[in-house]
Amino acid sequence: MGYKTLYDALPFLKDIDKKRQEQFKEYFRTAPLWVMDSFHIEEMDKGVIFVRENAPVENIYFIGKGIIEAIDYRVHGVAYEFMRFDNVYAMGGMEYIMDMKTYRTTLRTVTRCTVVKMSRANFEKWMSADLFCNRFVITHVLLIKANNLLNL
Repeated sequence: MGYKTLYDALPFLKDIDKKRQEQFKEYFRTAPLWVMDSFHIEEMDKGVIFVRENAPVENIYFIGKGIIEAIDYRVHGVAYEFMRFDNVYAMGGMEYIMDMKTYRTTLRTVTRCTVVKMSRANFEKWMSADLFCNRFVITHVLLIKANNLLNL
């Protein structure tokens, strides 16, 4: 496709709040152009489970619009939400950093969402070539984990 800017690759950016636009710009600030060519934009309705715990990590997701939640089924088979995300994070990034082959949680949309999907292979290629972004993803994963521990 040969995108020249992030706004060309992700047209929905012009329709979201400034804070989230800035988060996308920061995430992809040093990304090579081929990364933008690897994006797949998907629209998801409310209540869609798009990542299942223990499923193979095949994609990394960035939430463009909407809110998602991490849910768990470990307590007597009853689903409970333990975290919500309404900012830009690399969902699946923790599994990449920890070299895990399966997702560690289930993710479900809370609202209608616009999701940017990237294959794990392309994400790994990008991370291995982009030291800034690799550190950025690690920092975000650590912040999410710390926040989760503080809210227990």
